[in-house]
Amino acid sequence: MTRRMAIALVVAVAFGVSCGGSDSTSSGTLQQADIDQMMNSIADAVANASGTTPTNALVAEPRSASLSASAAVNHVVACPVDGHVTTTGNVFATCPTPPATGACTMSGAATINYGDVTNNLNDCTYANGLVVDGSLFVTLSGTANGTAITLSESLTGSLSLNRKGPTGGLVPLDLGGLSSCFVFLTAKLPERTITGDVCGNAVNRTF
Repeated sequence: MTRRMAIALVVAVAFGVSCGGSDSTSSGTLQQADIDQMMNSIADAVANASGTTPTNALVAEPRSASLSASAAVNHVVACPVDGHVTTTGNVFATCPTPPATGACTMSGAATINYGDVTNNLNDCTYANGLVVDGSLFVTLSGTANGTAITLSESLTGSLSLNRKGPTGGLVPLDLGGLSSCFVFLTAKLPERTITGDVCGNAVNRTF
């Protein structure tokens, strides 16, 4: 795997986490299918992002004798039924200047917003009626030398989870007394794993 693909894959976790009045009836509890849908979106985005991220240029081969560069992340992903997720941030790459040798270092940060931040519209809606609103915060770090790649990305934040009620309004899910779904995830290369906790439920996925 080239450094180009590696940094693209890691940052892509932020790109593809897939994503609208109010009803008074209960929406029920969080289901395993809800967690699976969110995790499927993350895994699919990571696995298919090598051609979609602006960070490709940062570690493209062949690189110059020395490299210190950054790339802006500004990406919108449509949700399965309605709404969107917008990811913004920056990724940085720094490589040694000859005669120094060693791996390039990479770092970055991004914010994932479900729906529109300013007007509370376009919340992310899934096929089973799950509606997600809120933000996740991403940090990444790692090294690459063209052949060996070690990268880690952390996703943390809280999300509001609702379901469409009988009249089309939103009803909060019962999260066991919690007001929000707290997310703590880590994606790693070369292991190609995503592990952590979503709404108090342990997750362990490959991509």
